[in-house]
Amino acid sequence: MTLNVMLDASALRDLHQYGMLARMEHSGLLVSTTTFAFRNAFLPQANAEPYSFIQQLQPDDHQYLQMLRLNRQYTSTILTDCSVLIMAGHCGCTLITSDLTVRKIASETGIKVLPYFDLFGHMVYTGIVSLTTATDCYYEIMRSSGKMTGFDPPEKLPAELWPATYKSSIA
Repeated sequence: MTLNVMLDASALRDLHQYGMLARMEHSGLLVSTTTFAFRNAFLPQANAEPYSFIQQLQPDDHQYLQMLRLNRQYTSTILTDCSVLIMAGHCGCTLITSDLTVRKIASETGIKVLPYFDLFGHMVYTGIVSLTTATDCYYEIMRSSGKMTGFDPPEKLPAELWPATYKSSIA
């Protein structure tokens, strides 16, 4: 069974900056985002061409009204975040984000969230990246975003959890 994942703007930026986004094309995951999040993450950057494998979803009128209601309910969010949350819920996608507010709202609204830790573990397991690359990238994203709290794996380091025998929990 293939997992459908929805990336928000923070995940698009993080994964792009550290060279992991393009590698997701070969991950076996169906990757999507919203047109709002894609534009927010990549404009005015010139070249988003390598990411043509990412399905960009455009909310319809009903979903747009849901976005506005969610934005009114959670005033700490922006409309871009609301677009991803509404579309992830509508499509049954698992959300990938580094935004703690978006993670909280997803949890409160019943949307599953795939932590970077598990995403990178899957990428190691499927041979897309090396253990060293995944570990370095994971800690660099967490360090640079200032979001180490709540993202650190319990008790074990990635090198202990991502060996070649790691059974992907998301495949």
